[in-house]
Parts: sequence; structure tokens; C-alpha cells
Amino acid sequence: ILFWNRKLNILNKKLKTAKKKAEEATKTKANFLANMSHEIRTPMNAIVSMSYLIRESKLDEMQNKHILSIQNASNNLLQLLNDILDYSKIEASKLEINNVNFSLLEVLNNVSNIAQVKANEKELKFSITYDREINTKLIGDEQRLSQILTNLLSNAIKFTKHGKVELIVTQMSDEVFRFDIKDTGIGIEPKQLEHIFDSFTQADSGTTRKYGGTGLGLSISKELVKLMNGKIWLESELNKGSTFSFELNLKQNKQQDIKTTIQKVEHKTIKQSSNILSDELVDKLKEAVASRRPQLCKPIIDEIEHCNLNEKDETLFNSVKELINRYKFNEAKERLNER
Repeated sequence: ILFWNRKLNILNKKLKTAKKKAEEATKTKANFLANMSHEIRTPMNAIVSMSYLIRESKLDEMQNKHILSIQNASNNLLQLLNDILDYSKIEASKLEINNVNFSLLEVLNNVSNIAQVKANEKELKFSITYDREINTKLIGDEQRLSQILTNLLSNAIKFTKHGKVELIVTQMSDEVFRFDIKDTGIGIEPKQLEHIFDSFTQADSGTTRKYGGTGLGLSISKELVKLMNGKIWLESELNKGSTFSFELNLKQNKQQDIKTTIQKVEHKTIKQSSNILSDELVDKLKEAVASRRPQLCKPIIDEIEHCNLNEKDETLFNSVKELINRYKFNEAKERLNER
């Protein structure tokens, strides 16, 4: 008994030493990934910014095509760096959830702006469906919710050749919200479903070669949902489509809700009394288009739609609205200048 107790103590000491070394190695790896991601992100931001400025100058069709390729490649690399950084934080247990007041409508609007562009490039139908009676002023981590939705929607669009991608938001109870991302894409084989949320995993090697990606997006989304005390799952049928669903506990911000209701009533009154399309309103839209931010353009377009428009103006602004939704700001600016 004394012999085996002594041997067990020796093994425990060795195990503690090995565990300490493994934790130090994990910490070192996480710090290395974080530092490398940060160092690479700095020049990449410069490349993205400069390519954007070049696109704003006068370019011929071929030059514009080359610059667009640089922008797309740079944005893909930035996304990869962000995924690696998040993965290293999760592995080192350093990723924190920040619960703040936020508007669910703003989150959906921002996510829609990103997803709509990608869907338009593949000529897919994209829509967001939610009950207008649900409470949209909530308390939670706005940034991480946006990240989860963007990851899942980007995946859905990437693996869908034709058809549609849809985001459905449902309030299950006072503080439980469910998000369903449905697509008509390639689907997943049943044997791959249980591993689809693992790190560096995709459906198969052929999928990785054909569609690219690191296989980190779903793993990070799962960990983020877990950190936010939620659950995530998947239903899929090969060659018919997939549905990624997750539920989160998001507390209601009742105090802010009262303030928002008053603002909505006042805003609605202003819209109804605005019957004449003024030059000032058109100038505001021009400025918003010049900023290349759809979320700034939308409220102005909504206000214009409540004005009495003649047939010519109605055709013009419908065209501008379509161009903005497709992120073709230069064309939208030219159309507005025609008025």
C-alpha cells in the first residue's frame, strides 16, 4: 500500500507538471495568434482603405474589376483574421460577453445590408421575417449577435446556388428569442451533422476545395451562443437545404421601449404631414448616398415615399432605392443628379 501510494503521488506530480506545461503552451499559442492577427490586420486595413479610394477615382472597366478583386480578397482575409482571433480568445477563455442596451431592428438592418449584397451577387432571394409586435429594445451583446447572424447567413448564401435564403425571428417567450436561417442550398449528409460545429470542420474535403473557408465560422457561432446561455442546432436534407436555428435569452429594456414608442408616434406624425417633396430632402439623400451607408439612406427614402410624388419622381426614386440595395452608390448618385 505504501509503495502504491508513493507511486501514485509521483504520477500526480508528473500530471500536474504536464498540465501546467500544456496550459502555458495554449496561452503562448493564443497570444501568438492574437498578436499575429493584430499585426496583419493593420496593413490589411490600409489596403482595403486605399483600394476604396482608388475605386472612387476615374477608372476604366478593367481597372475597376482589378480593384474590386483586391477588395474582395482583402475583406476575405480580414474575416479570416477575425475568426482566428476569436478562436484563440475562446480557446484561452478570454472572450467576454458584454450585455448592453441595443435595438434588435438595428442589428437586423445591419445584417441585412451585408447579406443582401452577397445574395444579389448570386441572384438569390433574401428576406428577413419577424413579427412587428415583438419587443425590439433588448439587453444583450449586440456585436456577438450580429457576428452569429452574419456567420450563419454568409454560410447559407455561400452554399446556395439558386433559390432563397431567409432569416426568421420569433419571440418564444418574454426573454427568449429564436433565430432560424433557412436556405435552399446543397444540404449536409446525415453522418456529417454531428461534426458540423467542430473546429476546422466542413461537410467534406470536396466542400473545402470548392467553396473555401476554414471551418471556424460555425464553431465560433456555437461557442458564442453557448457563452450567451443559448442553444444552437441544425436540420438539413442533402440537396434540398438546411436550417440553422439558435435561441438566446435577451432581457427586455422596458424603460427604453417607452421612449422609443413616443419617438415612433412623433416620427409617424411628421411623415403623414409631409406631402411635398422638398429639395432639402433630396439633398439629404444625396449626402447619405455619398457616405455609402444604406442605414443612413433608408429613413430618408422612407420619408420620401410618404410624399406626394409625380410619376417621374416615383420612377426615379424606385430606381435609386434599388441601386442602394445593390450597393451601387455611384449609379444612385448619378440618377439623383439627373433630377
